[in-house]
Amino acid sequence: MLTASVLTALFLSSPRVELTGPKISADNPNPEELLTCNRDVALLLGELGAKTAEFMGEPTARIDRQWTEFSRQWRTHYDEVNARCRFSELAKTNMGTAYDRMASVHGDLPAMRLKYQSLLVRFDEEQANELGRMTRALDLSYAALQKRAQEQDDDRRDYDRRGNDPGPDTD
Repeated sequence: MLTASVLTALFLSSPRVELTGPKISADNPNPEELLTCNRDVALLLGELGAKTAEFMGEPTARIDRQWTEFSRQWRTHYDEVNARCRFSELAKTNMGTAYDRMASVHGDLPAMRLKYQSLLVRFDEEQANELGRMTRALDLSYAALQKRAQEQDDDRRDYDRRGNDPGPDTD
């Protein structure tokens, strides 16, 4: 499923963008608006790594659905930042080196998203089953240990009520 999502992502066009703030000015951009653009690009980059790591801890069946939903929201935010910060229009103009660096990172983000998605595909194919097996084993171990602790508590209560020796521990 994730493999199909990778192929779909390669051919999807950008949706119509609704801006949540004003576009930056090409003539004399407000430094605060540029800082906001920088923070937004950093947030987009950070979300890719954080969500990938989060999804690797999830059961395999949910990874595809969660990544697809995350990607849709992430792409909407990416397109909004592009429109507001005007990266497609103003990159490599005379906006300055700092702006060009930010625009370059923004432009590289879709490829990085696909790399993270590919990492999830490989994880799903190579490690997810083993991780699931290990998680199930720990769950079964925990349940058995809880049962043993409850039985031991029950034996102690019986002993306290009757004044009888419950017998040796069978640990």
